[in-house]
Amino acid sequence: MAHVLFIDDDVDTLNTLKKAVELFGHQALLASDGLEALQQIEQEQVDLIITDLRLMDNSDVGIIPLLRSHPVAVKIPIVVHSAGSEAEYEKKVLAAGAQFFVSKPIRLQILLGLINRYSPPPDTIQPGR
Repeated sequence: MAHVLFIDDDVDTLNTLKKAVELFGHQALLASDGLEALQQIEQEQVDLIITDLRLMDNSDVGIIPLLRSHPVAVKIPIVVHSAGSEAEYEKKVLAAGAQFFVSKPIRLQILLGLINRYSPPPDTIQPGR
Protein backbone atom coordinates (compact mmCIF):
# COMPACT_ATOMS: atom_id res chain seq x y z
CA MET A 1 0.00 0.00 0.00
CA ALA A 2 1.31 3.41 -0.98
CA HIS A 3 0.83 6.55 1.09
CA VAL A 4 0.06 9.35 -1.36
CA LEU A 5 -0.14 13.01 -0.37
CA PHE A 6 -2.41 15.04 -2.63
CA ILE A 7 -2.03 18.82 -2.56
CA ASP A 8 -4.73 20.90 -4.23
CA ASP A 9 -6.76 23.96 -3.30
CA ASP A 10 -9.90 22.43 -4.87
CA VAL A 11 -11.71 20.27 -2.29
CA ASP A 12 -13.66 18.38 -4.97
CA THR A 13 -10.43 17.40 -6.73
CA LEU A 14 -8.91 16.21 -3.44
CA ASN A 15 -11.96 14.10 -2.59
CA THR A 16 -12.09 12.55 -6.07
CA LEU A 17 -8.39 11.60 -5.97
CA LYS A 18 -8.77 10.23 -2.43
CA LYS A 19 -11.68 7.98 -3.40
CA ALA A 20 -9.86 6.75 -6.50
CA VAL A 21 -6.67 5.65 -4.75
CA GLU A 22 -8.45 4.19 -1.74
CA LEU A 23 -10.50 1.95 -4.06
CA PHE A 24 -7.19 0.35 -5.04
CA GLY A 25 -5.92 -0.11 -1.48
CA HIS A 26 -3.69 2.94 -1.13
CA GLN A 27 -3.83 5.56 1.61
CA ALA A 28 -4.57 9.15 0.61
CA LEU A 29 -3.42 12.12 2.65
CA LEU A 30 -4.84 15.53 1.75
CA ALA A 31 -3.52 19.08 1.97
CA SER A 32 -4.83 22.32 0.52
CA ASP A 33 -1.55 24.26 0.68
CA GLY A 34 2.17 23.95 1.31
CA LEU A 35 2.03 24.36 5.07
CA GLU A 36 -0.60 21.62 5.44
CA ALA A 37 1.51 19.44 3.17
CA LEU A 38 4.62 19.88 5.33
CA GLN A 39 2.61 19.04 8.45
CA GLN A 40 1.40 15.81 6.81
CA ILE A 41 4.94 14.94 5.73
CA GLU A 42 6.24 15.45 9.27
CA GLN A 43 3.45 13.39 10.88
CA GLU A 44 2.76 10.61 8.36
CA GLN A 45 4.62 8.29 6.04
CA VAL A 46 4.44 9.76 2.54
CA ASP A 47 5.69 7.75 -0.42
CA LEU A 48 4.57 10.07 -3.21
CA ILE A 49 3.39 13.68 -3.50
CA ILE A 50 0.91 14.62 -6.22
CA THR A 51 0.38 18.37 -6.28
CA ASP A 52 -1.53 20.89 -8.28
CA LEU A 53 0.83 23.36 -9.89
CA ARG A 54 -1.12 26.51 -9.31
CA LEU A 55 -2.21 26.83 -5.75
CA MET A 56 -2.91 30.22 -4.23
CA ASP A 57 0.47 31.73 -5.15
CA ASN A 58 0.20 31.39 -8.97
CA SER A 59 3.88 30.46 -9.21
CA ASP A 60 5.14 28.73 -12.36
CA VAL A 61 6.68 25.99 -10.21
CA GLY A 62 4.08 25.86 -7.44
CA ILE A 63 5.23 24.62 -4.05
CA ILE A 64 8.06 22.48 -5.41
CA PRO A 65 10.82 24.74 -3.99
CA LEU A 66 9.16 24.64 -0.56
CA LEU A 67 8.98 20.85 -0.64
CA ARG A 68 12.52 20.46 -1.93
CA SER A 69 13.86 22.64 0.90
CA HIS A 70 12.35 20.37 3.60
CA PRO A 71 14.69 17.63 4.96
CA VAL A 72 12.10 14.84 4.65
CA ALA A 73 10.14 16.06 1.62
CA VAL A 74 13.33 16.43 -0.42
CA LYS A 75 13.47 12.61 -0.66
CA ILE A 76 9.84 12.11 -1.76
CA PRO A 77 9.00 11.94 -5.48
CA ILE A 78 6.74 14.74 -6.72
CA VAL A 79 4.21 14.50 -9.53
CA VAL A 80 2.65 17.77 -10.69
CA HIS A 81 -0.82 17.81 -12.20
CA SER A 82 -2.21 20.99 -13.67
CA ALA A 83 -4.79 22.36 -16.05
CA GLY A 84 -1.96 24.12 -17.87
CA SER A 85 -0.44 22.72 -21.05
CA GLU A 86 2.39 20.23 -20.74
CA ALA A 87 4.61 22.10 -23.16
CA GLU A 88 4.35 25.28 -21.12
CA TYR A 89 5.07 23.85 -17.66
CA GLU A 90 6.77 20.46 -17.91
CA LYS A 91 10.35 21.73 -18.28
CA LYS A 92 9.91 24.26 -15.47
CA VAL A 93 8.53 21.78 -12.92
CA LEU A 94 11.10 19.11 -13.78
CA ALA A 95 13.91 21.66 -13.41
CA ALA A 96 12.44 22.70 -10.04
CA GLY A 97 12.63 19.12 -8.74
CA ALA A 98 9.46 17.29 -9.76
CA GLN A 99 9.75 13.83 -11.31
CA PHE A 100 6.72 13.99 -13.61
CA PHE A 101 4.10 16.37 -15.02
CA VAL A 102 0.60 15.36 -16.11
CA SER A 103 -2.29 17.50 -17.34
CA LYS A 104 -5.62 17.63 -15.53
CA PRO A 105 -7.85 15.80 -15.37
CA ILE A 106 -5.56 12.91 -14.48
CA ARG A 107 -6.84 9.59 -15.79
CA LEU A 108 -7.17 6.75 -13.29
CA GLN A 109 -4.81 4.46 -15.24
CA ILE A 110 -2.12 7.15 -15.27
CA LEU A 111 -2.64 7.89 -11.57
CA LEU A 112 -2.26 4.24 -10.60
CA GLY A 113 0.74 3.84 -12.89
CA LEU A 114 2.47 6.80 -11.23
CA ILE A 115 1.75 5.42 -7.77
CA ASN A 116 3.22 2.05 -8.76
CA ARG A 117 6.22 3.68 -10.43
CA TYR A 118 7.25 5.99 -7.61
CA SER A 119 6.16 4.08 -4.50
CA PRO A 120 8.48 1.69 -2.70
CA PRO A 121 7.86 -2.05 -2.88
CA PRO A 122 5.39 -3.28 -0.22
CA ASP A 123 8.08 -4.75 2.05
CA THR A 124 10.31 -1.67 2.06
CA ILE A 125 10.74 -0.09 5.48
CA GLN A 126 11.41 3.62 5.37
CA PRO A 127 13.56 4.72 8.30
CA GLY A 128 12.87 8.03 9.95
CA ARG A 129 9.14 8.04 9.38
